[in-house]
Amino acid sequence: MRTIQVWAIGLAAVVGLAACGRGAEPPRPTESLVPEIVGVVVRWDWVDCVPGRYTLDSGQEIVISAIGDGATRCSGRLYTPTPRLSDTELSVSHGHAEPGQETTEGDLLLYGHHADGEAWYAAARPRNDPDCPFEMSGGAWADGDSIHLASGLVLPRAEGFVVDPDNVEDPFPLRGADTICVDATGAVLSVPHLPPLLAAFAAS
Repeated sequence: MRTIQVWAIGLAAVVGLAACGRGAEPPRPTESLVPEIVGVVVRWDWVDCVPGRYTLDSGQEIVISAIGDGATRCSGRLYTPTPRLSDTELSVSHGHAEPGQETTEGDLLLYGHHADGEAWYAAARPRNDPDCPFEMSGGAWADGDSIHLASGLVLPRAEGFVVDPDNVEDPFPLRGADTICVDATGAVLSVPHLPPLLAAFAAS
């Protein structure tokens, strides 16, 4: 009896989510921010007492404060996080690498600057899938040969870009919970499928 109740509650939750559709459209971007550096994180280390120094597969070193969304006080100093342009956060836990040790499952890190010189970054998590090497989430609009995230981040569509046939016919603009697959250069390979139930309601 308890199993039936749990199943019924779960089904009701899924139906309720689907009935809400995919959510509101994201705001249109007010900036066009193209990454200056793109690479896979192979090693990370501390800056004082917060994660902040990231070595890429190219050998380049990027120093940012990837500490979430709020300021952190550490060793008597207040660290303000570097603005993040992706809903996906930069993780130091993939591959369970310790500070200074190399990892084979690093995030894709995209880095650049606003017009005023302020640094920003975006991240995509590794998927270990040749059709979807890295995955990023965040609301986005189709913009010619590019995908333009609501945050302002601009990513090129890869040659052969596809929308999964199990997705809605035209998924754009992408909602915050939608994902895109990108390669190691930051080019967008595809928009993966939505769960069938959600796709059906989103198309209605």
